[in-house]
Amino acid sequence: MPVTERKSVMRSFALAMTLIVTFLVSDSNGAAMPDFSTVCAKRITLYTDKLHSGSSIDVYPYRLDSSTPACYDLPTNWQDKASSINTNGNCVIVWSLSGCNRGKNMRIAPGTDSHYNLAGVGMDDDIRAVQLCP
Repeated sequence: MPVTERKSVMRSFALAMTLIVTFLVSDSNGAAMPDFSTVCAKRITLYTDKLHSGSSIDVYPYRLDSSTPACYDLPTNWQDKASSINTNGNCVIVWSLSGCNRGKNMRIAPGTDSHYNLAGVGMDDDIRAVQLCP
């Protein structure tokens, strides 16, 4: 699938998630549903080369509420490939192992120097999972 189609699919998915969060408040029987108003999906872009170049993938880690940052395990073909990251104004934690609970990790907040070259923080080609900062 071409990159432009993948980006379009991911944007459509993000829009669909926003609509679900906005409009789902009860099921068809009128029973209360969980409060989805705190679900938060943010776009993070990873690149195969430094300086935000090379192939890229947009990922959307989400948070179920303010205290539960979910882990996004990268697809197998993207594990250990990222050399730069665009957090799009978000704070993220990148992990060297899947599951976001073990291995090396690095907090990357807006304005940190590591966005353009992950080698500078020892995470070049060493990311398998991403999560939003708590």
